[in-house]
Amino acid sequence: MKKIDNLKQFLFEKKLINNAVSQLQMAVTNGHIEAITTSNLVLFYHYTLHLTFDNYQFPFEGLMQAIVSWMTNNQSDSMLNPESRKTSIKFDVQDITECHCKINIKLKLSERILTQNINEALQSQIIKDKILDEDLLN
Repeated sequence: MKKIDNLKQFLFEKKLINNAVSQLQMAVTNGHIEAITTSNLVLFYHYTLHLTFDNYQFPFEGLMQAIVSWMTNNQSDSMLNPESRKTSIKFDVQDITECHCKINIKLKLSERILTQNINEALQSQIIKDKILDEDLLN
């Protein structure tokens, strides 16, 4: 599940998380695999990624804007459909103080993996999601 590492790296590069291990916890639930056999095997991983930020001190809006931006570029199919846009990103905020809070974000994700038999060895590669076309939102 490469999108998990990709998102963590994205948040780190945007300086929304740091190297503190306890600052961000990630977990996966509701995972299932949909296998499609053609001349090659294609695996569709579907899962919910839970992000928990303890004592989050950065602006909440900046974090949410970054998550939406990442989802637009990495999970564009969920941003195309008006119904899935309503459920693709969910959040809860707890323990709100003047300077920090605990944020739980749930992202519905999927990944497509192409598995090929090359020289009698199975090789897998991610099939990239298409980038969202702004015209499709209108």
